[in-house]
Amino acid sequence: YELIFFDFDGVIKDSNNIKTEAFRKLFDKYGKSISSKVVEHHKQNTGISRFEKIPYYYENFLNTKLDSGQIKKVNKEFSNIVMNDVINSKWIKYSYEFLLNNSFNQEFILITGTPQDEINYICRSLKINNCFKEIYGSPIQKDKVVEKYLSDKPNLKKHSIYIGDSFVDYTAAI
Repeated sequence: YELIFFDFDGVIKDSNNIKTEAFRKLFDKYGKSISSKVVEHHKQNTGISRFEKIPYYYENFLNTKLDSGQIKKVNKEFSNIVMNDVINSKWIKYSYEFLLNNSFNQEFILITGTPQDEINYICRSLKINNCFKEIYGSPIQKDKVVEKYLSDKPNLKKHSIYIGDSFVDYTAAI
C-alpha cells in the first residue's frame, strides 16, 4: 500500500479505555444509571466525536439541552481528564516503530475523533506529528475525509488501506 489511513485510539496508542473512563467520570455525578448508559453508548459508538456524544447524552439521558457555551465547558472538562493519560498510555505494539521507520516510504494520514487541537498537541508531545502527511481531528467525519482525500488522488484508491478499530473506521474504510 502506498497510502495508509490510521485511527489513533486503539490503533496507535492503547487509549480507548481512557476515553471510556473519562465519560464515566464526567457523568458519575448524575448517578450510576446515567454513567452506565453513557459508557455503554460510548463503547458501542467508538470513533464518533465527543462533540456529538456529549450533547446527545445530555439530551437523551438527562433531558437537558446544552447551549454552545455549556457544551464547550463540558468538552473542556473531558479534555482535562484525558489529555495526559492518552499521552502517557502504552503504545500499541510496534506502532511507534512502524510510524517512525516508514520502511516502505508510505504516505500516512491520521484521522481521529479526538478534537483537532488536542490531537495536534498529542502528536507533537509524542514526537510523531512529522510521521503524518495530514492529521485530521474532529469535528471531521472520517468517511468524508477518506472520500475527499481519495477523490483528489484517485490513483491511490486501489493502493490504500484504512487501519481502525471501530464501526466508524470500518465505514470510512469501505
